[in-house]
Amino acid sequence: MRDYRHIALIIAACVAESGKTRLRISKAQFRRISGRSQVKRGLITNVRDWLEDFGVAMFENSRGGYALVSIESLEGAPPIKLNALLPNWRTIEETDLLKIIGHTDADEAEDGEDE
Repeated sequence: MRDYRHIALIIAACVAESGKTRLRISKAQFRRISGRSQVKRGLITNVRDWLEDFGVAMFENSRGGYALVSIESLEGAPPIKLNALLPNWRTIEETDLLKIIGHTDADEAEDGEDE
């Protein structure tokens, strides 16, 4: 069983060696790297924190694994122009925001949102 930092180093090294700016890792592959049969939320959070220190962002993707993105590759990304994109951002209701991003209240209830 590897510690959080070691797991993050293996993943970050794979990203670096690949020469690509974005990759995916399956949950099964993550379990193999971690040396654990079950991966808990706390492990993911700690590995994610270490990965950020090593220049890699990790988040869950819709396919059931994790997306990996080189943070350096985002350096030239354009900034959000809040007033141009959402002129009514100060007063817009959450339900309208959910519609814009393609979610419904039912989706939020399903995710077990913590407030």
